[in-house]
Amino acid sequence: MANITEQEGFSLKKFLFGKIERKITVSFIILSFCIILIESFIFYQITADFSKEQIKDHVETVANLRAGHIETYFDWDTERIGLITSRTQLKIDIANYTKNSSEDLKKEIITKLNDSRSSIEEIECICFINLDGNVVVCDDQRLVGRDYSQEDFFINGKMKEGAYFFKIEDKWKIIFSAPISQNDKLLGVIITSESTDELNKVIEQRTGLGQTGEVLIAFIDKTGNIVYPISRLFENESSVMDFKKLAEPMKNALEGKSVFFESALDYRNVKVIAASTYIPSVRLGLVAKIDWNEVILPIRYRFIRIFIFSILFIFILALFIINILSKKITTPIRELITATEKVSNKDFKARVNIKSHDELEELAKSFNKTTEILENLDKEKNQIDKAKTEFLSITSHELRSPMTPMKAQLQMVLGNYFGKLNKEQRESLQIVLNNTERLDKIIVDFLEISRIEAARLKFSFIKADLTKTINSVVNEMKGFMPEKKIKIETKIEKLPIIEVDPDRVSQVLRNLINNAIKFTPENGKIEVSAKVHSGMILFSVKDNGLGISEKNQRRLFEPFYQVTSMYQHKGGGTGLGLAISRGIVESQNGKIWLISQEGNGTIFYFTIPLKPVREIRGIRMLLSKNQQSEDMIKSIFQEYIGPLGVKEFEDLSAREGITLGSLMDYIGFLVKKGILTYDKSEEFKNRVILVLSEKEEKEEKSGEAFVSAFKD
Repeated sequence: MANITEQEGFSLKKFLFGKIERKITVSFIILSFCIILIESFIFYQITADFSKEQIKDHVETVANLRAGHIETYFDWDTERIGLITSRTQLKIDIANYTKNSSEDLKKEIITKLNDSRSSIEEIECICFINLDGNVVVCDDQRLVGRDYSQEDFFINGKMKEGAYFFKIEDKWKIIFSAPISQNDKLLGVIITSESTDELNKVIEQRTGLGQTGEVLIAFIDKTGNIVYPISRLFENESSVMDFKKLAEPMKNALEGKSVFFESALDYRNVKVIAASTYIPSVRLGLVAKIDWNEVILPIRYRFIRIFIFSILFIFILALFIINILSKKITTPIRELITATEKVSNKDFKARVNIKSHDELEELAKSFNKTTEILENLDKEKNQIDKAKTEFLSITSHELRSPMTPMKAQLQMVLGNYFGKLNKEQRESLQIVLNNTERLDKIIVDFLEISRIEAARLKFSFIKADLTKTINSVVNEMKGFMPEKKIKIETKIEKLPIIEVDPDRVSQVLRNLINNAIKFTPENGKIEVSAKVHSGMILFSVKDNGLGISEKNQRRLFEPFYQVTSMYQHKGGGTGLGLAISRGIVESQNGKIWLISQEGNGTIFYFTIPLKPVREIRGIRMLLSKNQQSEDMIKSIFQEYIGPLGVKEFEDLSAREGITLGSLMDYIGFLVKKGILTYDKSEEFKNRVILVLSEKEEKEEKSGEAFVSAFKD
């Protein structure tokens, strides 16, 4: 059988977009996902930038606060040295000492300086420098005699208090200096020395800098170079160079307090956010920094949470919207589909009630009007069919009524009941009797057709062994046309005892074997088979005869249709046998079909159920679906080819028959000759396929499920 459509495999596109509800769902999710991505990207960028600005401000604030703490530290110690230099007795003693450098007076000054130092635990030593810049009195004798006349703490110390960094015996110290005078006369400079430990405690506080934050500080000279890295974190030259890199902006602001923001890699090769500031009063450079990841990761985690929440929200919203749309759109469409399926099953009472106030409601109204028209047409058709069937039944009965006495009278005349007949009279009456019997058989077949269409076909169901029925029919048919010497074989598997009408099965088998004998040449072979398959009993009658063309196969089961051949002509026939067989089989919900190829014989198949069908349904017999299809195709020919279309269709039908293959070849011929364009030919093909596909598909489905049962 020709395949009109191919079986499609799994299609992702069809799975995702095969239904309106899925289209809405997928489209909404894709659109929403794109919006989420765009908004999330924008949100991430804005949030990241905003957060970085916040962190920048925060780190700058920490740097300023820490610089303030350091300045407070130095201011406090500066105030303390100011308190020392303000002591009256100390001033007197130093003034006297400058006039008379006695050892007793020196000891007295040292005692007073030690008293001052003891009150301030951080001071390691305290000294007096004369106006020449020499240390003349100091509680650390190692410093006595040192010349500090060129040092800033001495030069500036003669004018005001201040703090300085100075290396004493290879150790950096914090020097606080202040002028000491009496009666507005400068006597010299008092200095104190402290270690950097207390300063480091201030520096190393991590408050405000998270888990990875650090504060780095170094003494900067007048040219902006690092003189002394105070922070303990500076343990090698690379750390010093790192401080220089992070504190680079301070070079432009050595004269005033300024804060700069910078993102760079620190000495650990870690990206950081850093703020640098300069403390001009003590020439200290300060860098506060925090790792980049500590700033950004919380933003990323927040973004991920928001993104996941957005996705969940979109899915929930999608379900909610789809539920609403299903009620507004898909529910009416489903109702229309259900109603359409009913109409396709010839239930023309199907109606839909859609109140959506949109195009779907208009479509529903049109659908209801259409089904109403179809219902009326179906009623009229049923009335016509009923009248036709009744007419056929009544006519058949009325025609058969005079046939019995006619046959009886003819038989009496031929039996010399009314006198002896000569040869010519006997031959003439014998012809009349033969045709009377043939006419009677036609009338009987007409009655069978009318019963099949009116669902009044009689079945007498009994428990029967169909193996015996098959063998009986085969033995009977061996006597039909014995001159052809055709061999009939059986291949019967074990069949169950079922409730069936064996006479009807015999009638179908007899018709099929009868046709097989007619179409099989002399000394041919016929094989009759039966087996249980898929809940049915499957029969087949196979011959090695002439075969049947595709053209003839399409109409073989129609009433009165006969395949023209010398065997059929010789054997006679009404053309109703196969039609009646189809009616009998389909009345029991079975199928009957054939597989044939010219020159290679024919196989007829039919099935009957294991359980009988007692509610007989009517089978349309006299109305040819194939003829309807051909009429539709003929009108399509006329539409695309013009007035010559009808003639072309008839010529093609007579020459090759109306098959899918012949039609496709013919349309291709029209394109090749330039009679049709490619686009028009595709339309032509599609319309022809639509007409043929329904019947072809039904034939395929009815046969393919069982053919494999007889394949070796």
